[in-house]
Amino acid sequence: MALMLTTLLSLAVSTAAHSGQAQCANFTQHNGFGAVDGEHLLKQVNSTSYEDCCSACMATTGCYAFTFSTDKKTCRMSESQYSYLHKVAGAMSGVSTSPQPPPPPP
Repeated sequence: MALMLTTLLSLAVSTAAHSGQAQCANFTQHNGFGAVDGEHLLKQVNSTSYEDCCSACMATTGCYAFTFSTDKKTCRMSESQYSYLHKVAGAMSGVSTSPQPPPPPP
């Protein structure tokens, strides 16, 4: 019985991890780089993982890039996928692979 429970628990953890990876498939991952600058910051929230930050970005209208800080446990989201990537120790960033719509005319 304990072996069955352990196997089911392992399967659940594996499925949850794979689910997070699948949902973030629309983002190119960049480890060791930040993708959000102050000019394009949409919002910042607390986060527990790259996948959690990715989910927060996907649930936020207008989010096209994000940076998860592994040491600060924060998720910074950007309204632009054209933010430049810059080296940041302990950062994991995702940039949308879907084209961003053009800005509205003035």
